[in-house]
Amino acid sequence: PGTFLEYIALPSYSYDCMKKNHYEHINYFLSLDLDSSYHFILRFHPNQRLVKYNERSEIRKIINKASIKSNFDLILPQQNISSYQLIKYSDYVVAIGSSISVEALQMKKKVIFLGCNWFQELESLNKPKSEKDIIKLLNSDIKPNPNSYRDSILFVESLLDEDHLKFNYYYSLNQ
Repeated sequence: PGTFLEYIALPSYSYDCMKKNHYEHINYFLSLDLDSSYHFILRFHPNQRLVKYNERSEIRKIINKASIKSNFDLILPQQNISSYQLIKYSDYVVAIGSSISVEALQMKKKVIFLGCNWFQELESLNKPKSEKDIIKLLNSDIKPNPNSYRDSILFVESLLDEDHLKFNYYYSLNQ
């Protein structure tokens, strides 16, 4: 997740059908009592190292909760760990309003997308509408969507100013 200010700056952030913000989504996952075959890696956004006041307090609470769970690992905002390596070794990528979800599509991963963002209507993102749907997706053997590559290219070619942004897994179809 990014910072709360990044989240609320999205035009559709208030349309999240399940939670008020991304921290509530994280706390939901922390509340789950799943068997040991589930292992979560919570990768904080690098921008979260700059937050202050209530948001810093919220992050501390999450860190404290996650640190006592045996099936949660934390990557703090200041840690220099590649998100792409994490995706590479993951079975699922659960993204909360993050464009890393589209990069996971490019890597042909199964993506559960929570929260909101301007690309949330991409067909290949699994978008649960309830907590029960999240559990169903986690317990299912969903396959990567056959349109994942198309959607990831659509994201770059149609929605981003590729001349000014650099991505690890994207390249122009015109190159």
